Amino acid sequence: MSLSLSRKQVRASSRKPRPSPPAGDDADSGRDAPAAASPVAAEATVTWWLYVLRCADRSLYCGITNNLERRLARHNAGTGARYTRGRGPLVLERSWTAGTKTEALKMEFRFKKLRKARKEQAVQAEGRDWAVETK
Repeated sequence: MSLSLSRKQVRASSRKPRPSPPAGDDADSGRDAPAAASPVAAEATVTWWLYVLRCADRSLYCGITNNLERRLARHNAGTGARYTRGRGPLVLERSWTAGTKTEALKMEFRFKKLRKARKEQAVQAEGRDWAVETK
């Protein structure tokens, strides 16, 4: 009788064990280490942006970021989104602050659902009225 392993068991047996974290000074002294800042708390301090780029072929590209200058530099260097590669030079048409990443993702989703003419109006308009309008 032959024993066979399932695919899941084979994958699990071939995985490397995770390295244990290095012991710090707090572990040696017997005191508890201070609580690490939670990702949620760290995210609350970061400002997220929704931005719209105009490509050389007059098309629009929409995205989100927490560092607008760095993201624009990456797009222009050709290491940003695949859509923008080869469509340069890219011009920042408009950006809106979104607050949290979740809010930025929701704004991006709503913006991308708009028709081309409405996107053009939103880029030219003042304020964030398109975001309120599409809720």
